[in-house]
Amino acid sequence: GRITEAQREFVAAIHQAREQRDPRALALSCGNVGDLHIALGRLDRARLSIGRALRIARGIAPEGDLVPEFLRQLGEISIAEAKYDEAQELLGKSEEMAVRQNDVYQQALTNTTKAEFLIVTGGVVEAVATLHHSLVKLVALGEVHERAKVERRIVEAESELNELRGAARQDRPWGTIRPDTVNADVDTGTQDRTVTRFMHGDRTRDLIDMRSSLRCGRSS
Repeated sequence: GRITEAQREFVAAIHQAREQRDPRALALSCGNVGDLHIALGRLDRARLSIGRALRIARGIAPEGDLVPEFLRQLGEISIAEAKYDEAQELLGKSEEMAVRQNDVYQQALTNTTKAEFLIVTGGVVEAVATLHHSLVKLVALGEVHERAKVERRIVEAESELNELRGAARQDRPWGTIRPDTVNADVDTGTQDRTVTRFMHGDRTRDLIDMRSSLRCGRSS
């Protein structure tokens, strides 16, 4: 179906980029193939494709605009594989580069992925605040597609947070989740709020969002 058609298009794009000796187009195409592998749950292949895309991008320009996006994608894969230390490092590098480049759009994308990292590692409160930061950036840019996804994710994260708070108030178990009380500073005010933080055992979220339109758009 659509995935097979997309795969053919991406492979054709790789061949075309090679023939034209266009390393930027080749990097973008490898990134798109990596996204497709993520969608199919082929994380090992995704890591190979996006790793190759990153190497090509760094060969073009070590501080180029493609590098932070590929770092973000690798961080996304690391989250799905529960390699949280690796994910944190990759997302940190992506964010630092995006800030240096004053790339507000990339900052928003990386922050959104960072929020997923926070959710699966127990920082739901901070994740909600991070998603709101992303939303502010996207609204300022007039971006529509990513904004809609972030708005939907905020609703989901806030709903989950409310459920977790309710479970804590009732002092009852919540599946395999274990509570750990922490203080969290939320952007909605300067006060510290004591909330119940829940660490999710082996649970990870679906991270199969394909962003081929983003990289194709940047190639123009």
